[in-house]
Amino acid sequence: KLDNTLASESRASLKREYGGNYDEETLQSSLERIIATAGGEHGVDTSLSIAVAKAESSLRPNAVSRDGHHSKGIFQLLDSTGLELMDRLGV
Repeated sequence: KLDNTLASESRASLKREYGGNYDEETLQSSLERIIATAGGEHGVDTSLSIAVAKAESSLRPNAVSRDGHHSKGIFQLLDSTGLELMDRLGV
């Protein structure tokens, strides 16, 4: 859900900026900016975070793993991990 929140924020931002006319490359660029901003706020290396997101999901917000664990989103979080992070961050 945290990844979906990031994707939703990114899509909302793109809709405001481009009136809903954008492609996946623009979405990925927007997600990279959000990751960079969040990383800066939390002291996490932007390049590492983007590399992990690309390796886990190719920056596809709707990605779901096929390994039986059903990890989701750009960082492939388990539902339990996502809920714990959302609770901790107040999202």
